Amino acid sequence: MKSNPLLLFISLILCQLVLSQDIDYIETYKQFTKGDTVFAWAPKTKLYKSANQKSKVIAEIPPNVSFIVDTIKENNNEYKLEHPAFYPVLLNGKRVYVLSEQLAEFRLSVSKSSVMFFRKELGSDENSNPQYRMQIRLCRAGEIVSETSIHLRQHLLSVELLDSKGLTEVDRLIFIHFHAQACGEEGGTTILMLKNDLINEIAQTINISDAGVFGFKTNLIFPTDENGIPEKVIYTSELHTLYDEETEWETITTARRVHEWTGTQIFPDIENYPEW
Repeated sequence: MKSNPLLLFISLILCQLVLSQDIDYIETYKQFTKGDTVFAWAPKTKLYKSANQKSKVIAEIPPNVSFIVDTIKENNNEYKLEHPAFYPVLLNGKRVYVLSEQLAEFRLSVSKSSVMFFRKELGSDENSNPQYRMQIRLCRAGEIVSETSIHLRQHLLSVELLDSKGLTEVDRLIFIHFHAQACGEEGGTTILMLKNDLINEIAQTINISDAGVFGFKTNLIFPTDENGIPEKVIYTSELHTLYDEETEWETITTARRVHEWTGTQIFPDIENYPEW
């Protein structure tokens, strides 16, 4: 297969430019650094006098209290997936210590009275293999109302809160966008539904591109989207392979399928991967 070096170079640059857009990213591959805002998300978050569980507990606070991280390092670009056991934080100007497992990376306001918290954790997949997951909790008035977890496909993500997009029996949709940090890595979106305070995953989309010579992407069209159909979710996909740039030899395979919305799930299930 022949490839144009200039095309490959431009494609690699484009893979990096996507990260420079004006998006509020959540970076779960870094430890918290000085000045970061983090959030109490445990039922009762303990504030310790020192970084030791045997030290004095100054207070116990409910979810949704925010802290400013007070570590020594002001800059941290190291790729460290694991947090230390404790973080020093400032609360009303006073330094206290909190277990890292009781702190969330991100908070999303769902309504005037409800907030949603997002926190990375090391869990396991359906085959009990180690897998990083995003733990999600819905809280109201200092109480945890519901929670779920999803596969953390990338360690750089953003969250979008939307209306029901025309799906019946749904209060809100939450789109969690996973941003690939290099060509060839899998990006895409995990879609959650919020109904009567319950959080459930309903679908995923995928976006993979490798230096312009290969690409696979899927999309979902909801009832209120352009070309949407009431009570339907339309799945589309495009598989692109470039064999020779000089002679413009490429193949583009598209697929489309109309799925039913049952009020609780998309039927049949979305199948994202093509026959390679």
